[in-house]
Amino acid sequence: MAPASRDPTAVDRSGPGLFRRAIAQAGLLLLAAVVAAVVTAWFHPPPPEANAREITLAQTRTDFVGEKILWVDARPSAAFSQEHIPGAVWLSEEAWDTGLAGFVEAWTPGRPVIVYCGSTSCGASRSVARRLMRELSVTGVFYLHGGWQSWKEEPR
Repeated sequence: MAPASRDPTAVDRSGPGLFRRAIAQAGLLLLAAVVAAVVTAWFHPPPPEANAREITLAQTRTDFVGEKILWVDARPSAAFSQEHIPGAVWLSEEAWDTGLAGFVEAWTPGRPVIVYCGSTSCGASRSVARRLMRELSVTGVFYLHGGWQSWKEEPR
């Protein structure tokens, strides 16, 4: 009896050949995933910084020469009603929905936004600035070092 001849077109579904093919396919899939990740990172830059930066009044005079700053008062509405930086809009963390329309109406893309609250120790300006960046994707947002107190103490 003659030994059975092996079909050269048959696929070997066992042994080391199968393992090598599986490793090669996994390597190709991994390579495709890496290429896709690199292309995605290349065409989609990271989001703007997540935190607003602190700025002093002196820096506003040098950094934004000729630019119209949008001042945002993050103090309670009673304090804003009493007095505020000329041209400022009111937007507080506690009444976000109420003040948001005024901000949106006053803001234009590319315009620097500086948020202030009562003093250096208050954190409302940081919270409002972060929220503007996170929820509305506003860029160029700062919070004023010293807040309203520094504005009042600044000689004019």
